[in-house]
Amino acid sequence: MMLFTVLLSLLIGIVLVHLGLKGRQRWVAFWGATLVLAALVYLVAMWLGYA
Repeated sequence: MMLFTVLLSLLIGIVLVHLGLKGRQRWVAFWGATLVLAALVYLVAMWLGYA
């Protein structure tokens, strides 16, 4: 269940970055990039056995 949530967050973050850059909304792009970064950090931690 947690893996699904992280993958969904990664997808939503990518969509937010795209929409933020396309619509010239920096805060949406920043929010999406932060979400992508957090999801990737969790996936790497899980892959390395920390989570």
